[in-house]
Amino acid sequence: MIIRFTEGPTLRSFLCNACRKNDTNAIRELRDSFNLMKSDLQVRNLIHGDLSPDNLIVQGKQKLRIKLVDYDNCWHPSCGKLSSNVGKSAFQRRQGFRHIDPRFDDLSFAIYESVFELLETDPEWGIEDDLYEQQLLISTFDLEFPESSEILSELRKIAPVSYQKILDLYNSKD
Repeated sequence: MIIRFTEGPTLRSFLCNACRKNDTNAIRELRDSFNLMKSDLQVRNLIHGDLSPDNLIVQGKQKLRIKLVDYDNCWHPSCGKLSSNVGKSAFQRRQGFRHIDPRFDDLSFAIYESVFELLETDPEWGIEDDLYEQQLLISTFDLEFPESSEILSELRKIAPVSYQKILDLYNSKD
């Protein structure tokens, strides 16, 4: 596989700037682009394995689009045996995680979708840079202790179905 170098800000930095500007149109456009990228991966039956916000690059001025980079943990059924090699732990793994399987990226997808939904409703959640360490707003701590999580409490109010989907995926076993 040959992959060209991709220039542009990471999703983390771009979203932080969009939130500072209260630019919900850019957030919505990124959400739509993310969903296209997700669909493309699913149609191709690819598992990325490391969907951290630093592996998503934002490109374009008139029309924003998200480009996925860092394919070293990528898996496809033609590769044979499923790998146990995975990216950073940020939030990509279910609690019962043991190896990459066809559902591996589902939790990351659900978290991104929920974060976009939250930021479209209230961009103030995304203003602080330190909220974007390895996760995109929702940390492993939030997932382990949802009743103590301020951000999950807010998500439960504005998007209860998304909230429950994240917890169900996080708590699912292999």
